[in-house]
Amino acid sequence: MIWSWFSPLPPRRCVTGDAAALLLPLLAERVELRVWTDQEDWELPRSFDVRRYDPEEPPLAELNRADVTLFHIGEEHEIHAPIWRLSRSHPGVVALHAERLHGLLRGFLGADAYVEAVARLHGRSGRRAAAEALASPASDLDGAYPLAGLVAEGALGMVVPTVDLAAAGEVGALPARALASPVTADEARGYADGLVSLVAEAVVSRPRWAERRLARRVAAELATWSRPVPGTLSCEAAEQLREIAAEFALAGDGGAVHYRRLLHRLRAVVSRTES
Repeated sequence: MIWSWFSPLPPRRCVTGDAAALLLPLLAERVELRVWTDQEDWELPRSFDVRRYDPEEPPLAELNRADVTLFHIGEEHEIHAPIWRLSRSHPGVVALHAERLHGLLRGFLGADAYVEAVARLHGRSGRRAAAEALASPASDLDGAYPLAGLVAEGALGMVVPTVDLAAAGEVGALPARALASPVTADEARGYADGLVSLVAEAVVSRPRWAERRLARRVAAELATWSRPVPGTLSCEAAEQLREIAAEFALAGDGGAVHYRRLLHRLRAVVSRTES
């Protein structure tokens, strides 16, 4: 099995880089690794297949030739932002090495988009709490307003560092493991075993990735028009949007064709409204 691996690499000092130094030699005995980095320099044995990439032009064709892609994301948003952005556009397993996700998402998204993201997940109370947290960086919102699902939006599977995050409810039906970032050789062996087991589950769900992505697009566009400015929608358009929303809510696992049809209908209504 071929794994594409994205994480900081030694000598860069961070939790994910330190974990990679422990995990990669163990995993190289079990799978074929392609290690991707945007760093100028790294310290790994010459036997590793290390490939540089440009975050602005990710190597999607090469990633598609691997069996699975793993994205390791830690607390330092400046280091991990390119990996997180790529994880949202390509199916893979997201390994989260950070517990305090609100600070991470503020760094990834910026203030306004962060508040809107929390509001999308947690409604008005989440919006208010996120806005207040911008003025008080010490605010701890992770217990009341968990964001694990947002960090791994679109993933095939997810590793979280604590059982509390695994039980937060946002991971949903994703294959998931609670694995703390390893700091010793023994911990690395346990983490590697858990990762191999998780990947075996996650790759089975890859064919459904496109379907879930379409469903999220329908949900996002419906949310945009769920509370329009008064006067921007005709009665007919508003009724059509309500019908689409009701059909989407009843769709369950509707399949990619069904979600494309809903998306086409939704955009047709919006296009007529904006013209």
